[in-house]
Amino acid sequence: MKYIKKHAVFIFFLIEALAIGIFQTLGNTDKLWNYVFAENIASGLLPYRDFNLLQTPFSCLVNALFLTLFGHHMVVVEILGSVLFTLICMRLYRLCRELGATRVTSMIIPQLFLYLFCYNVFFEYSCLILFLLLCLLGADLMALRRQRTCWNRPGYQVALGVAAGLAILSKQT
Repeated sequence: MKYIKKHAVFIFFLIEALAIGIFQTLGNTDKLWNYVFAENIASGLLPYRDFNLLQTPFSCLVNALFLTLFGHHMVVVEILGSVLFTLICMRLYRLCRELGATRVTSMIIPQLFLYLFCYNVFFEYSCLILFLLLCLLGADLMALRRQRTCWNRPGYQVALGVAAGLAILSKQT
């Protein structure tokens, strides 16, 4: 019970994102498009050589990894997207809390995000970029709050650079 209470916000966002992601219709053909890219990579084809790929391949590689591990099914991409949307909502919630919002008002922005992009709940490049940028924003806020002492930790700036690089490797060209 203590565990559920501690992670209630995460569980709430996860259930909501799963309900939106799994039970949506295939009205957004980008989901099918990204699934096929990941399916091709999971089947051993190389992007740009064996098939055309519009975006840079990082988000497709992540999808391909999970398709390889859990089976070549669209529901894997939908669940992975639901987890990504949950992580975005949690970052938004935490950033609101760090900026001084109450628990209740901190729920508004993540809820708006879920409802505004409910047609787009799957693992794709623009939301992966958003998640990585929110993580970088959180790191900047942490550095400001701690009077920049965390900047001196070994590897901190490298980790931020890697996150920014992964965002670039996920963008649509």
